[in-house]
Amino acid sequence: MYQVGEYIIYGYNGVCRVNDITHLDDISGADRTKQYYILSPLGNQGSVIYSPVNNTKVMSRPLITREEAQKLLETGAYMDRFQIPYDKLQEARYREIVGSCDCMQWLRLMKTLYFRKAEREAQGKKVTARDEKYLGITEQYLLTELSFVLQREKNDIKEELYTKFRKKNTVA
Repeated sequence: MYQVGEYIIYGYNGVCRVNDITHLDDISGADRTKQYYILSPLGNQGSVIYSPVNNTKVMSRPLITREEAQKLLETGAYMDRFQIPYDKLQEARYREIVGSCDCMQWLRLMKTLYFRKAEREAQGKKVTARDEKYLGITEQYLLTELSFVLQREKNDIKEELYTKFRKKNTVA
């Protein structure tokens, strides 16, 4: 169970602060016997999320530690890229990776899409809308968490990762 004041990753909302744990007595239709987290997403100021404490439908987890974040930055360039062919299942695989709330998987997808984009541009082709969309999503989720945990600017972290990717251009 998360604690009031704790920051967590909550599904597709990214980093959220646990503002309260309570029963929703004032909301019609809410199960008054259940406890709910009242969450505030960092990326969407003013929004409030009410989530049952025992929610099994939305993935959530504590933020990674500072040490884990630093390790991701150090080892990210050495990670293998995903081998995801261009086909009908591609978007489902992207959604699965994004929905996993796993920083390591987000970083692998970000690296995969970064190189896929670079390869297409080098061939004079446009980047697919799907690749562009999921590159943006993984950057948003991963960089927001790393930025929060490391207390650094997102753009600085992004540039550091992309520089390391280019220096260690491994083919998986």
